Amino acid sequence: MFTTCTQPLYSSVLQTSNNLTKKLDSYITAKGLPEDDYNHHRFMTPLMLADNPQAKATLYNIVDDLLCLFKEPTQSKYRETQRQMIEFVLLNLAQSSLTDRWTLVVKNKAQYSNDHRLLDFSYGSLMGVIETLIAEKLINYRKGGKFTKGSMCSRIYPMKLLEMQLYPLALMTQQAIKPPFITINEPEAGWQTVLSNLSGTHPDRLKMETINEFLKSHTWACKGPIRLIYKHSIFSGGRIYTPFQNLPVKAVPLRINTLIDGEPIAEVDFNASHLRMGLALFGGEDAGDDPYRKIADYAQTTRDKVKGYITISLSSSSAKSAHNALKNNGYGGPEIEALENATRRCYPSLRLYDGLGIHLQSLEGQILMHVMYQGVLEGKVVLPIHDAVAVKAQHAEWAAQRMEAAWVQV
Repeated sequence: MFTTCTQPLYSSVLQTSNNLTKKLDSYITAKGLPEDDYNHHRFMTPLMLADNPQAKATLYNIVDDLLCLFKEPTQSKYRETQRQMIEFVLLNLAQSSLTDRWTLVVKNKAQYSNDHRLLDFSYGSLMGVIETLIAEKLINYRKGGKFTKGSMCSRIYPMKLLEMQLYPLALMTQQAIKPPFITINEPEAGWQTVLSNLSGTHPDRLKMETINEFLKSHTWACKGPIRLIYKHSIFSGGRIYTPFQNLPVKAVPLRINTLIDGEPIAEVDFNASHLRMGLALFGGEDAGDDPYRKIADYAQTTRDKVKGYITISLSSSSAKSAHNALKNNGYGGPEIEALENATRRCYPSLRLYDGLGIHLQSLEGQILMHVMYQGVLEGKVVLPIHDAVAVKAQHAEWAAQRMEAAWVQV
């Protein structure tokens, strides 16, 4: 049914080698469905392909193979709309595969009309494509609805046959870099209006607009806008996000082998970022060279275990909720007690189980914004990766210096 792609499509955004491409292919072939939770969901987003003739030819061939499954509209303009919608869904499924995330689909028409990401896409045409792919057993589908803990969108993910055809396109997908660059995912009453009316001279808005305007002329994998995202209000969250940061890291070292403007990259991050910020803010204390290792030695455990414990305990608003979350992540009761005792012994001023993480996340976003804006002023591309940045390898030392300066300033 499908035309097989035999050559890499992504040489302009990836350091291709036989070993890396084989690892990537084996990873996609072997992996099952993603976990169905918040960390493995992505919103359906208007995507297009980078200006790459081979990638576009591959996508067109896949669409041509699929068209026979769809009822053909009588008018030519509707046939073109149908084809565009098929391409749109396939590119979203390609990103789903590579980032190991279900794509969220708003099937309620009233909710769909309020989704700013999909304003230019016909609800009827989109649902027609999705329903056909479900009927032909080309995509996995999980129905959304209202549940005891809230509501959830429907989710889609490609079946393996389709996935193997689509995933090579994912690195070449792009989003248009256009506003809004500051958003709220689940706005509390009134906050969406506040954000919409944010003054054009507000420093955060000016910085985000300047950063995105600068990045338009540059290239990288999964190119898209850089956004400052809050959860409910400007007092919750404030993380910097772009699709690039979701590329695989552990299962296959893909992200670090991508390119910025055709050049190799380096990733520069903070060591124990939240722990350091918590100590600096409330204890005026320097955490030293490797605070995770210090706690690990006292607790007689691994550094990774300490990192997981600190992340959860700083984000939780009570010891009970933290312990439940830790147990859900494989920590035992005695292990949690040992980690807590070791942390308090090493850093008694650190505020555990106080919901501090959401505040630290906001500060982290401000730090990354400062570094990216400084990059614009000095003509250097800086991409956010959670609490780290990606830059051209030649700019790694520059990034380390700017990150430290921004950390102190914020």
